Amino acid sequence: SYQYYKMVTDFERLGDYALNISETAQILHDRKASFSDQALRELDIVQELLEKELACAKTAFQSRDIEAAMTIEPMEEVFDDLVDILSNNHLARLSKGDCNYMTGTNYVDVLGDLERISDICSNIGLAIVARVKPELGAESHEYSNYLHSGKDEDFNRRYQEVKEEYFK
Repeated sequence: SYQYYKMVTDFERLGDYALNISETAQILHDRKASFSDQALRELDIVQELLEKELACAKTAFQSRDIEAAMTIEPMEEVFDDLVDILSNNHLARLSKGDCNYMTGTNYVDVLGDLERISDICSNIGLAIVARVKPELGAESHEYSNYLHSGKDEDFNRRYQEVKEEYFK
């Protein structure tokens, strides 16, 4: 089916983004450069959330687990919120001179790749929901918009739980 093919393609793209992050790490290593301590702490936070998203995507895909699939989208939204804050923090560090332009560019690249991985997890979750609930298959984009509209109480509850965990 189309949804299955799309998910396999998404899993392949996950590897591409992971490779991008690895290449950025190699560039930093070769230049004997690193991110600021604050930037590293921030990346630890988003990495933790992303690992949860990836685990849910894997479970959802392997078992057609709709519960795991429906957990992904709220996490992805909190991830987006975190990236916005981390981008602003990064700009503040740049303006204060706490990090330099070259490593700053690498930080933005890594954040972008992590955000794309999170988006792919969202795509996988929505595809699993569409496979388990075929009536949503052709309308997964509309379903996503509905979730983000604030009208789905289950989504709102899950989003708030994740947000409270990561915005302490």
